[in-house]
Amino acid sequence: MHILIVEDDADMQKILRLYLERDGYEVSAAANGRDALEALAQRPADLVLLDWMMPVQDGIKTCQEIRRLNIPAKILMLTARGSSEDEVRGLSNGADDYLRKPFAPRCFCCG
Repeated sequence: MHILIVEDDADMQKILRLYLERDGYEVSAAANGRDALEALAQRPADLVLLDWMMPVQDGIKTCQEIRRLNIPAKILMLTARGSSEDEVRGLSNGADDYLRKPFAPRCFCCG
């Protein structure tokens, strides 16, 4: 399974990559929405972890573009925008699920 991390915070991108690669996933990354769309054109992803607040092109616009282009990847919005209205907006613009930052990564081997 290939996962594309779209996150402008280098530390968060690194942490997500480490966890996912440790669990056996193929991971690539982009720092903004435009780079994400270029990456998806080069190599399809099964899952896109998509931040909302990024430079150049935000996550909502990127989510809309992924859906408009009929890219079959699942999209998980992973964002600090935490209101119920934000969650509804993310989901109504094409995200499959929505997770608020900060979150606590869970160890699947020991709970």
